[in-house]
Amino acid sequence: MRTHGRPTSTRRRVIVVVAALAVLVAASVTALVLRSQPPHTHTPQGLSSSTSSPSSSASTSPSATPTPQLGPFSPGDGPAIPASGALVGAYVPAQGDLAANKVSSFNRFETLSGTDLAIAHLYTTWSQSFGDAAELSFIGQSKDLLLSWAGTDTIRIADGKEDSTIIAAANAIAKLPAKVFLEFRWEMDRPNLKSVVHSPQDFIAAWDHIRAIFTQHHVNNVAWVWCPLAAGFDAGRAAAYYPGDDEVDWICADVYPLHAYDKGTFEPFATLMTSFMEWADGHDKPIMIGEFGVNASYGSRRAEWLNGVATYVKSQPQIKALVYFDQTTPGTDGNSLDNDPSALGAFTQLANSSYFNGG
Repeated sequence: MRTHGRPTSTRRRVIVVVAALAVLVAASVTALVLRSQPPHTHTPQGLSSSTSSPSSSASTSPSATPTPQLGPFSPGDGPAIPASGALVGAYVPAQGDLAANKVSSFNRFETLSGTDLAIAHLYTTWSQSFGDAAELSFIGQSKDLLLSWAGTDTIRIADGKEDSTIIAAANAIAKLPAKVFLEFRWEMDRPNLKSVVHSPQDFIAAWDHIRAIFTQHHVNNVAWVWCPLAAGFDAGRAAAYYPGDDEVDWICADVYPLHAYDKGTFEPFATLMTSFMEWADGHDKPIMIGEFGVNASYGSRRAEWLNGVATYVKSQPQIKALVYFDQTTPGTDGNSLDNDPSALGAFTQLANSSYFNGG
């Protein structure tokens, strides 16, 4: 039998070499084609590959860090939230507890300051009835009501022992001809309230119980405002009292200088807000400054402090409302602006700015 021997081996080598050359040529052609095409980018679901926007490059770049965007915010069942800027209001004490005095004192402050304020702040005791003549009068003046409800022992509330009071309040508020802000037990983190607030868990249980009753009674005109002290965030105690994003419509803080100025300390509003705002940044909620004020010990620097409030709030679009506390407490310097034209002028400038109250 004849064999082909060496010639057969040679033909095989030729075939292998030709195949290898073909592979190299194909690879080279592919590389040239790929280099002639733009780089591939991932198109997010829901966008066509032809869609372009100023933000598209940031969203597809692996090195870009998305910036959280807060808002637009939900008002819950309460008053409308301004799309831009912030609402301004005040608490103004009245002589006695007559409804007419509450209204006249507030309107006098507006006249004195040359303002038309958006929010009228009223305080009520736990058993006090809602829907009085003052509330109805302010609603007639197109003011948004901020109703601060003092509360009582939180354990009694959570145990159902105060249900009759809660039901009466729910029914009265539901009958109001306007949407309102409701602030149950403001400054619950104050150490001097521990005997009635008890622990953060007790406060949250009471809050949840009240909200459940309002829901059962079909109250659909309330925005729930949670409002500790700004200083409580500095101290590390306030956040523990938060009922949760699903139970709160507005987050809030009451903000005051911690020391009288005669002790040599000037405490800017921005500094006092720092810890609270760091916490608030993690919550997609509108912010209210439920109380703010600067006492008379600041003297000629009161206007400077109030100008700082305006500057800071304009830099923080999450802040949608702020309410001045214009009260002189016996035995203290007080926050009233009545007899301080410079400070009153600074408040007037703030409230009448185009950024606030819609201009």
